[in-house]
Amino acid sequence: MDDLRGIAFDGRPVTLGESSWTHIQSQPGRAFAPGDVLDVAARPAFVVPDRRYADRVLCYGRQVGPSEYLAVILEDDGDHYRIITAHPVRRLPGDIDL
Repeated sequence: MDDLRGIAFDGRPVTLGESSWTHIQSQPGRAFAPGDVLDVAARPAFVVPDRRYADRVLCYGRQVGPSEYLAVILEDDGDHYRIITAHPVRRLPGDIDL
């Protein structure tokens, strides 16, 4: 797979690289396509800062794949984002207000 590019929720470019996609697909329960990951980065239901890494944000998309949500982790490289990983989530963390 070649790198896939799109536009993130805030209008900046976002890239899903081959190594990130390989990592995503190596985990069990990852029944979604690369386009699903880019769609969540572009039009998330929720965006929250990552608690562990100041340069990362978590984008949550609703009803993508087999779980209630798809979490897509973006790393901010200044002028663009790089997708680090994505994984299914059954429920949102408790600190996200609906």
